[in-house]
Amino acid sequence: MAYQLIYTSYPVSLVHGRTGFSTVARSKDMPEKLASALERASVYEAASGAVFSHRIISAAGRTWHILSRVCDSGADYTNRNNYIAHHLAVSEDEVYGLPNPAEILLNWDGWLSSWNEDPKFIGNADLSGIISKTTLPAKAWAETFGDSGKAALLGDSSAVVIASAQDAALLLKLYSESLMLNVKGEDAWNTSFTTSLAKSDNAADFVWKGVDEVRADFPVAGLVNLKTRTAPDAPSGRAADYARSGEMNNRERYNLHVSGPKKIEAHFNVVEARPEKDYSIWIIAACSAGATILIIAAALIFLWDSDDSGAAPRERGEPLPSLSYNAPEKPAETSVAAQASAADEKASLYEVMDAVKVKIEGGDFEEALALWDGSAFSKKDAKYREEILGDIGYRIDSLLRYADNVFILEAPGETEMSRAIRNVSLARRGLDIDGVPRKEERMAKWETLNKKIKK
Repeated sequence: MAYQLIYTSYPVSLVHGRTGFSTVARSKDMPEKLASALERASVYEAASGAVFSHRIISAAGRTWHILSRVCDSGADYTNRNNYIAHHLAVSEDEVYGLPNPAEILLNWDGWLSSWNEDPKFIGNADLSGIISKTTLPAKAWAETFGDSGKAALLGDSSAVVIASAQDAALLLKLYSESLMLNVKGEDAWNTSFTTSLAKSDNAADFVWKGVDEVRADFPVAGLVNLKTRTAPDAPSGRAADYARSGEMNNRERYNLHVSGPKKIEAHFNVVEARPEKDYSIWIIAACSAGATILIIAAALIFLWDSDDSGAAPRERGEPLPSLSYNAPEKPAETSVAAQASAADEKASLYEVMDAVKVKIEGGDFEEALALWDGSAFSKKDAKYREEILGDIGYRIDSLLRYADNVFILEAPGETEMSRAIRNVSLARRGLDIDGVPRKEERMAKWETLNKKIKK
């Protein structure tokens, strides 16, 4: 399989040596930006040991995850030190279901430590057989720094760890345990890192950085120091608790979104306070006058009713004339698209998009598209339709993920099972829509879960 590259069958294993980056890569279908990124990543500045890294780049309209292992490979025939850079290029579409990147770097058995040929592709790498060995509580953090909760020190923000290149394996274990704190497994792929930052590396390419010594461009306080086995206190919060216990609550396990009740605000009418007066005499007088007026009015009505002059007298018991009332006509029912078109006169683009997203969240995928297609904005901003289809795809993933989590439970409750089955049904409705991205991959996942329901 050497020298053969099928663009859609990544991850691809690529070997690069000191002799330079081969033109083989540039002659294949690999995006130019991806090839350049691999070339830049093929640098070895450590004194010894292997350097592992996870980079995230965009190329040819796709996001790529570059897993690299660069290490010394001994001396060549000129007695000059040589090195080997072995890369795996994984597209964003393929990370679902894989262990976290630190786990792959640590446990994949396909890494090469020597290479005597020119740089070239060496075939497709199969990562599906890697079994995650990392579990919580965070044992490596506890053994190294005395507290599993310190795994939460490495979060979404930039972090620096003082470590030598020889500590790469331990550092990867620490990275892996910190990545396990993501409730969704695929979210672990959003964090880039390196076990040893080279001077030629762009520090901004990595969220977590292993450095051999304190550098002027990094803060000194609050660093995790693997050389001295010291670290700041664990942060307070759910992440540290989860790192210590390894137990999720139901909200985390099922990825539920819970919103609190709306705040009820009391509204008061403020009036000016006036001095109290005694109105009892006036009230009595007013009541007496009112009674007198009612008596006089009753007498006049009696006399009028018995009058023989003028118009014909109304027979007793004949109903009094009544006012006519015509009920408004019920508006004709209109389609979702027609409603959207009529509402466009007052609704902004953002309001229409928000309404579409509400439909998607509720599983009303067809109505969401109809709402957009029937709006005036669909003709002006066609690009948003692709975004809507992408949102439908992500909603399908969420539905299937919940069902998958329920089906792996030994004894799921009736409520959870019922919702899981409903989610699978809703996901299929979304997959029936034309244009949903990654349909084949998502359909395969749906078929797997649907078989579990039939069993």
